[in-house]
Amino acid sequence: MIYIRFTDLTMKISIASIPLVLCAITADAQRPAPQVVLKALQCLQAKMVIESSPSPPNLLVGYFLDSISYPGTDVAYITQYTKLDRSRGFVFTVVYAEQGARTNFDIQNNARFIRRKNGINFVDPPLGGEWTQQHLIEGIEHAARRPPLSIPAKSIMAPLGPAECRSYTDPQ
Repeated sequence: MIYIRFTDLTMKISIASIPLVLCAITADAQRPAPQVVLKALQCLQAKMVIESSPSPPNLLVGYFLDSISYPGTDVAYITQYTKLDRSRGFVFTVVYAEQGARTNFDIQNNARFIRRKNGINFVDPPLGGEWTQQHLIEGIEHAARRPPLSIPAKSIMAPLGPAECRSYTDPQ
């Protein structure tokens, strides 16, 4: 047995289980992005809300798909990390609805954030006040609970296919 001490918590780990844990971590880090996340990223790129230049060649992305907070509405919180330690980045709120083979995306909000030990702060407060800030913080926290995705920048520059993309910045 190997004993690992985390502050006041001691865990027993069988040496035989270590390869299984490492395989699970590796498999999760290499999991494919859900199609709705890739399409949302393509929408963000099409509206030039997200930076997707070929340098760096991959985007470090997190996501949280929420179908509970807004009954009858599906929301994707997409985080684009600008630092490998995920302490800085951008968060986007994208409402999406699937209609047959077509998906409609509506970019509702975005904000630049900094994660510190004492919480998440916004560089510029997002539109919508404290209620919106709280939902964005929850989206960032949920996205940070799993390993980030490394998405090739080239893959989000492809055409959206059967989808519509709207943004709050579109002329009315």
